[in-house]
Amino acid sequence: MNPPRLLRDNLESFSIAIVIAILMKFFAIEAYQIPTSSMQPTMMGSSEAGIFDRILVDKTAFLFRDPERWEIAVFRYPQRRQQNYVKRIAGVPGDRMQIVGGNVYTLDENDRRVAQPRPANVQDGHWKEIYPARSLARRDSKTLGTAIRSAGSAKWSESEPGTLSAKQTSTSSLARLQFENDGYEGLVNHVWDGYAPDVSRAIQKGAAPDVLEVVQDARVRVRPKTGSRPKEFTIALRFEFDDSRENPPKRTLREFRLKCGDDGNGRLEASGTDLELKASETFSLDVSSGPELEFVHLDDSLYLIVDGSEVARLDVADFTITERMIRAGEGTGQPTGRITIDTRGGGNVTLEKLRIDRDLHYTVSSAGADAVFVVTEDHYFMLGDNTLQSVDSREWESVTIGVDAEGRIVAPDSAEAIRTLTGNSRAFPLGQRPDPDENPVPITSEGKIVFEDSLGEVWVLDGVAGDESGVWSGGSAMRFRASDAGVAFAPNLTNDRLVRREDILGRPLVTFWRAPWPRFLPIY
Repeated sequence: MNPPRLLRDNLESFSIAIVIAILMKFFAIEAYQIPTSSMQPTMMGSSEAGIFDRILVDKTAFLFRDPERWEIAVFRYPQRRQQNYVKRIAGVPGDRMQIVGGNVYTLDENDRRVAQPRPANVQDGHWKEIYPARSLARRDSKTLGTAIRSAGSAKWSESEPGTLSAKQTSTSSLARLQFENDGYEGLVNHVWDGYAPDVSRAIQKGAAPDVLEVVQDARVRVRPKTGSRPKEFTIALRFEFDDSRENPPKRTLREFRLKCGDDGNGRLEASGTDLELKASETFSLDVSSGPELEFVHLDDSLYLIVDGSEVARLDVADFTITERMIRAGEGTGQPTGRITIDTRGGGNVTLEKLRIDRDLHYTVSSAGADAVFVVTEDHYFMLGDNTLQSVDSREWESVTIGVDAEGRIVAPDSAEAIRTLTGNSRAFPLGQRPDPDENPVPITSEGKIVFEDSLGEVWVLDGVAGDESGVWSGGSAMRFRASDAGVAFAPNLTNDRLVRREDILGRPLVTFWRAPWPRFLPIY
């Protein structure tokens, strides 16, 4: 072939490939790197563990249909429209929502109910193993006596994490195991739950103190083996808390149980202070045969799976913990979440494959547990999977300031203001290095305020952060002065919690790189 012709053909092919790649990037598929931890562990952006996922985003996913609840979406951040965020859709047009008790609820005039259940593949990713995972992360040689405590008259032994045995000496003796709060373990929402042990240790080392809340949704998986049918076999989730509806607060109990007798039958039960006992129909269950049990309290339902098949379900919405009682470690009478496994009766008992998981637990916003979020037409409410480290629709806020003719920061509604600027509101303590999302940024040594507006334009203004005493804080206490001698003023703050339909850009498909080895993982 003629060399010039060959060169021209190659250049044409190369040019066409570039054009196709550009068109794909802008109109079909685009790659992103996850920079922050807000969607962990679904998508990793951990500086502590050094893991930053790369994802492929399908930009055609929502061209012919609307986004649905619990899907993950990439969208323009309302307060910084040049920046793309990725979160999970928790609220859709027409919703009135509350986030209480770790759950997302939707409201109508007469009812509050858990929002549409998460699809199975989403829920699978939201379960976080806490036993024996926490012990493995701590490098505990034994879980008995640390994560799991023995109670009752029988003595337990442990052959390996997740396998425990006891010998009962009489038909009346009790073999009990307890998993409960002790400042580290128990049914609380530690930010390092849900990871492999080495990643969990790295995150725990670098994490700020947790906002600990008692988690009411949990799953117990176990395979019991007994020499004969025990007189009684029970798995229970027990919660005690101060009910804030009472004055003074009253100590209140909620308990959810799987209860089996020596007749080979069992049932699900729910009980609580000032509530009548509620129970399922009786079903056949012989624990002496070694069935694999999965006992679950999730989204206002209690259910049991035996050897992979669901055998019973009980609606326990009346027993759900939705008040302000779930914050752990604050004052006296802190709430507790405890799991117990009881066996009463003679003979040996072995518990194999014991695993305890907790659900993803949504913490409330600064607006409080009573806040109602209204999702308007063509808008969506977004939440991060890593709820303790996610700035999302719970907290998004805009700040508006004024600028005078001399380039000084002034009150937006003052006579001196010749223009107003609106941008992302996320203040930080003075003296700390701001991250890219912080705004406004005071530079105290130079008497300047750096302000980035919602379109990405950066303004450097004359002014001082803080009140007349120099005190500076964020949120509703944010104050500025045009100069050291100026009068402090508060900027206008607006809660912009929703994402417009037109700003949703696509849906993540797969993670195509996760250090230290490459792999393709579907994203749900």
